[in-house]
Amino acid sequence: MEHRNLRTLTSDDLYGLKLVSEPQFAPDGASITYVVNDAIRRPVASAQPFGPQLASRVIGVSPLADAGAQQFDEALTALNADANHHFAHNAYDCLAVIALAAQSAGSSQPRDIASSVSAVTTSGTRCSAFVTCSTALLDGRNINYNGPSGNLTIDADGNVTTAIFERFTFDDTGRDVPDGSITIGSD
Repeated sequence: MEHRNLRTLTSDDLYGLKLVSEPQFAPDGASITYVVNDAIRRPVASAQPFGPQLASRVIGVSPLADAGAQQFDEALTALNADANHHFAHNAYDCLAVIALAAQSAGSSQPRDIASSVSAVTTSGTRCSAFVTCSTALLDGRNINYNGPSGNLTIDADGNVTTAIFERFTFDDTGRDVPDGSITIGSD
């Protein structure tokens, strides 16, 4: 048996997928399965890049578009009833982490903020609301921010080490269909 240098799949690996590649035998051993990222997703059936026979053999992975964070979704709808919630939780979490890292660093300098991102997303008291996390920092406590997108861990090098991705497949018309989630890492 040939041994290769194997390593754990990371979130960067999933984000880096751009094209259909690495065909693998499906669990039945009789067909090939292709893994793609969200770049191949299309909003309308007429825009699908392949037919039903191939669609049944494609599995996709993408950042979670809707985290299902009901309280966050309700607050967003209260601000703007017409708001599209797709990826809104990601944007909120990004801003919250930056603001909390700036508070933790006591600085508005990008280098200082970047060096504090890991400190506010790992090994502290779990908090999921910006105000709660900010108050904990003011009280001198370490925090582990996990906002509406769920568990989020960023290491000292700026790499996302814990995240949730959506798994999707395609139906007979070539439309993408959510098919569960994949969690990378653990906290």
